Amino acid sequence: MEKIWGVFVFLSTNQYQSISKNLTLEDDFWDYILDEAEKAKMNTIILDVGDGVVFNSHPEISLPDAWTRERVHKEIEKCRAKGIKIIPKLNFSHYHSYWMHDYRGSVSTKKYYPLCSDLIKELYEIFEGPEYIHLGMDEEEYLPVKRSTELLIHDTKFLIDEVNKTGAKACIWCDIL
Repeated sequence: MEKIWGVFVFLSTNQYQSISKNLTLEDDFWDYILDEAEKAKMNTIILDVGDGVVFNSHPEISLPDAWTRERVHKEIEKCRAKGIKIIPKLNFSHYHSYWMHDYRGSVSTKKYYPLCSDLIKELYEIFEGPEYIHLGMDEEEYLPVKRSTELLIHDTKFLIDEVNKTGAKACIWCDIL
């Protein structure tokens, strides 16, 4: 198993609050990150996607200038040429769910589970079968209204199972442990 040596990059910063109507990662800065990662001999970028790619299953989530499948393919090719893999990340923590827009208030509901399933499956396809998909799940405890421990465990297991169905491996931050 190759050791992961990488950097964490936000494609969209609408994790904490919905303040940006457009992507916050500028193309020049993305290219700079890729060049610097290559110089440092990094092999991985964890890309916090959020609402920064076009989801055909839920286009209402995507920002107007979100990366298309074609753009993602182009960026994956640029990364491969530099020896870098992308681990796509969607943060399913209630605290970081602003990127879900209208679905934000639906965490742990009948509406939430099909959404998560659709997005995980599509994220795997968009990012061309990555080895890992990151699910976030950090800082859940900071909200005044939060999931019960039992519901948090249930939801985390559900999300991991959905990633496993794609053939990828799930990653999460360890806060909830």
